[in-house]
Amino acid sequence: MEVTIPLTERFHQPAPSNEDFEPYPGMLLRTDQNTALPEQTPEARRDTRSPW
Repeated sequence: MEVTIPLTERFHQPAPSNEDFEPYPGMLLRTDQNTALPEQTPEARRDTRSPW
């Protein structure tokens, strides 16, 4: 289960090209720092495997 943490958003990297790479859960970035956030990877390109 994932718990929402206030003032953060999870950003996802594109899925790896093959199954040789471990699943990556993405990274949490703070949304209250007045800095530009990276563009989110479209859902269709994210790794759907569970990292935990």
